[in-house]
Amino acid sequence: MNHFPKAGEQYLVSVLPKSLKGQKKLVYFAMSDENVVYIGSKPVMNYCLAVMSSLQDNGSTVALKARGRAISTAVDVAEVTRTRFMEDLKVENIEIGTEELESAEGQKRNVSTITIVLKRG
Repeated sequence: MNHFPKAGEQYLVSVLPKSLKGQKKLVYFAMSDENVVYIGSKPVMNYCLAVMSSLQDNGSTVALKARGRAISTAVDVAEVTRTRFMEDLKVENIEIGTEELESAEGQKRNVSTITIVLKRG
């Protein structure tokens, strides 16, 4: 893949987690993913930059999505971005939930999720 996927494009990508290494999955990039920042294990400032870039390029709203241990990082990203970089940024909505995932061994486990919607103005 030589470019970032556009809305409506499909790509064959590797499936996470690492326990399923080598398997592939067809991913469809929807229009709504433009203003979504998926939080993982990178440093907080990387995600803050992604939030500011998304707000500058794609409108006045961005959603931070995280699950499991990355939830605390998502909260940090929202607060650091709001207090240090964009003081006009407000928390519009927070959604919490649980996803049921199946491990490579076939066992089901629950993983907590959070979506934090930030809006400028």
